[in-house]
Amino acid sequence: MEGPGRPSRPGLGILGCAHVHIRDAVTLLRRRADVEVRGVWDHDGTRARRWAEELGAICVEEVEQILEDRSVCAVVVMTETDRHPEMVERAASGGKHLFVEKPLAISGAAALQAANVIESSDGLFHTGYFLRQLPALRLLRAKVLHGSLGRIVGLRGHFAHRGATDGLLDDAPWMMGRATAGYGGFGDLGVHLIDLMTWMLDEPVVEVCATLGSLAGEEDLDQYGHGMLRFAGGSVGFISAGWVEFASPITLSVSGTKGHAYVADGELVFAVEPSIHLAIPPSAKSVGAEAALETFIDAVTGKQGVQLVEPRDAARHCQILDALYQAARDGTWVGT
Repeated sequence: MEGPGRPSRPGLGILGCAHVHIRDAVTLLRRRADVEVRGVWDHDGTRARRWAEELGAICVEEVEQILEDRSVCAVVVMTETDRHPEMVERAASGGKHLFVEKPLAISGAAALQAANVIESSDGLFHTGYFLRQLPALRLLRAKVLHGSLGRIVGLRGHFAHRGATDGLLDDAPWMMGRATAGYGGFGDLGVHLIDLMTWMLDEPVVEVCATLGSLAGEEDLDQYGHGMLRFAGGSVGFISAGWVEFASPITLSVSGTKGHAYVADGELVFAVEPSIHLAIPPSAKSVGAEAALETFIDAVTGKQGVQLVEPRDAARHCQILDALYQAARDGTWVGT
């Protein structure tokens, strides 16, 4: 893959094209002139050729063709979730920076093992928590950590769409398989809310409970669910997420002893004395799924002040998901 006359831009490799967000990633990579995709691999050759052609990149038959290319400094992992640990191990051992779609793995144990591998390498890491890039949520977090709302008592988050019923997942049926995805609709979208709440409070979850459901029947992988998170400091978070609801805005509210704030449709309302509507520029009221990958590329290309997700936090979120699913099965609170 290397050769004379190649551009000096940082080289990227794509390991897997299975995730529904591959189309968002490709759209982003086509407009980023400061990096070059040098190779695309997937165990499904047809899928790899499709996206390699979209990117004007080489379709490779073996992962090693990307990992042994010294001009490739970073890889984007969008395989089925059960394949993430293998890709992480191989890419990290090759000294590559890593972007891994969320969740990090299909279980907390596998995710922790992957995090250990990443932390033992010298590379950068990021995952697909694109909601962290929403200006209203970043501003809300700053207010919470500053103490503007006082002691936080409760958080409520909702993130849902009808991807399981309107064809969004047709290109990724593996996402509805327990062995390949690990988690269903509740986990797929709920992990964003877990990340936002733990990021917002900067404290751990100690206990959870949940209920899950599926329009297809109780024996199928969950399509929606609701959970409660008890934090070390006493706050309680309520999360609702799934693939079968009429499309609705991502919402997050935070209640404290001195005030209340909520984000909806990219707007932030900060209700203290007096209530304040904090204006967000129209162009910054929404972010797409590609925003997390863009943050990673910014870091790879040397942009200053970029905030990345810690590998151990991504693993911890999988452990919390495990506890939520166990709580739903047992009908009781489960410690994390």
